[in-house]
Amino acid sequence: MINPLILLPIPIVLALIPAVLGIRPSVRTEMTLTSIEIAILLMFVILSFITNINKLSVLPFTAQGTFATTPTGVLTALSGGLIFAITYFMGFEVSTQISEEVRDPRRSVPTSTLWATVFMGILYILVTYAILLNIGYTQSAINNFVSMAEGMGPNPVYTLIEHYLGTAGLILFAISVMLSVFGCYLATLNATARMLYGMARDRLLPAWLAETHPRYKSPHKALYLSTAVAVLTIMLAYVAAYVSGYVKPLELTYNAMEDAYAIDSLYYVLSLILVAIGA
Repeated sequence: MINPLILLPIPIVLALIPAVLGIRPSVRTEMTLTSIEIAILLMFVILSFITNINKLSVLPFTAQGTFATTPTGVLTALSGGLIFAITYFMGFEVSTQISEEVRDPRRSVPTSTLWATVFMGILYILVTYAILLNIGYTQSAINNFVSMAEGMGPNPVYTLIEHYLGTAGLILFAISVMLSVFGCYLATLNATARMLYGMARDRLLPAWLAETHPRYKSPHKALYLSTAVAVLTIMLAYVAAYVSGYVKPLELTYNAMEDAYAIDSLYYVLSLILVAIGA
């Protein structure tokens, strides 16, 4: 088993390369990596539907699918689902950060953001429904699946992927997930750096953050600062996980990721509140 601590610096360092080279290489990299994972997920969805065509049901899309017996219980279940839906989809709005670097930004940025969000929403629903087709619609089956997904053992989604696509498909999917995470970080890095660049240009931050690369015209100093902040955040997440009593590399990394995601979600909610107050 490979120590995850060894692999951690790799995506952070590699993401700087296309980011400094400019937005076009970054977008092409993100598109390529994301397309691979989407293709594998669509294969999983299609095979799941074909294999379990007799199990198709609208139950997950009804109030009965919440397994609640009162209106209050249904609303509680739906609100809990909305929390995951909102936090999983956070970040779609960062496309506005690159509006100065695209053609016809007033038309292309809103259109691309809308269609990307709709498409990913449909994909999310299809994959989730395909999982339900495989594990069953009962509350106990769903609870067992969630427990396995939250545990330290093999991810049940990977087990389903291997069932339909074999070992080779599982390996390709695992690689594509890592590449997709890399692409997500690259997108976040570009958006964060351009936010710092814009604030510096408006004299809200030090002027050196508004400097661009002499050849590639990317906000390279803002990219370096964003990378440093990312490294610091990761270090703090690991410290928090270590203080909580996790020592083994895999458990330490898993819980550090949970801490980092919780911090990120909290920051996202607070930033939305501040934006709303400012507006």
